[in-house]
Amino acid sequence: MDKLIKTISENGHFRAFVLDSTETVRTAQEKHDSMASSTVALGRTLIANQILAANEKGDTKMTLKILGNGATGAIISVAKTDGTVKGYIQNPDLDYKKTATGEVIVGPLVGEGQFLVITDYGVGHPYNSMTPLISGEIGEDLAYFMTDSQQTPSAIGLNVLLDKEDKVQVAGGFMLQVLPGAEEAEIARFEKRIQEMPAISSLLASGLPISDLQEMKDEDQGADITCQFCRTHYHFTPEDLEELIRDKS
Repeated sequence: MDKLIKTISENGHFRAFVLDSTETVRTAQEKHDSMASSTVALGRTLIANQILAANEKGDTKMTLKILGNGATGAIISVAKTDGTVKGYIQNPDLDYKKTATGEVIVGPLVGEGQFLVITDYGVGHPYNSMTPLISGEIGEDLAYFMTDSQQTPSAIGLNVLLDKEDKVQVAGGFMLQVLPGAEEAEIARFEKRIQEMPAISSLLASGLPISDLQEMKDEDQGADITCQFCRTHYHFTPEDLEELIRDKS
């Protein structure tokens, strides 16, 4: 089951969204029978649009169109504030990797073009906003869109990790936004933490073993965790840990 966490710093200067979209992207790969590069490109687009929708209120519907001139063709996603999302990639058959590292290639296959967001508040007049694709890697393009079009400086990470058979192992993303009132020293501190972070997919893949969760539940009667990314404090009750154990089993 996918999970979304929203949080705001205690002083109100930063807002963060952290999303585990593994099931969504895995289902998309199965439905489209997509190959490695197409899966990662579509997956990142789905995650990006889920984050965009999570940033809205009410029954808003978000349509994200990645309109590049590369081999992927158009990539389109529709997401709602309730977490539902669907998507489409024009060419699902792309499978290109760097010879030396095996890294899945995405940006050059998306190419140059436009990052188009259509916001539908349900009142009959959708709002269109568009910025150029700056890399085709989707995450960087979303960050540019948020900063340039929405006037909200944002750090964004999106990733889809594939296993040895090119099936989706984990997928997810995060967005950290700078809100009014943030001081330069605070921003610099968060920038440093983000630069030191591993890929979001690596964080999701590592997780906590079931044995550790069980020990926290049985012996510690819960857990208190501070996110090293945003320094937000979380308290997990024994019931919360039991639910996590069931999800991982």
